Amino acid sequence: MSTLTHGVGISPGAAYGEAVSVQTTVDAVSRIWEQVLEVQVGPDTDFFDVGGHSFLAMRIVALLGAELSAEVPVTLVFDHPRLGDFAAAVAQAVGAGTANPR
Repeated sequence: MSTLTHGVGISPGAAYGEAVSVQTTVDAVSRIWEQVLEVQVGPDTDFFDVGGHSFLAMRIVALLGAELSAEVPVTLVFDHPRLGDFAAAVAQAVGAGTANPR
């Protein structure tokens, strides 16, 4: 069980496609964005406005994917650069089973 998974309350045994709450995802995304971007973030933080770029986007989706046990498409960062929107899109993709399982 990873510390990250345990830290946000996602059951390490959760089945792929099981609903992941938006708030749980916002918490995970916030923590990962702060770690990678080295800035304080909130729901309205724009990834690119705080120095995000394609390499950091790939790092973020890799960390988030490992935490959620799903392959999070990097295109979600570009399509939804605002933290709150990105977290909602990730929660929807994972909950709907449209993100590829790991």
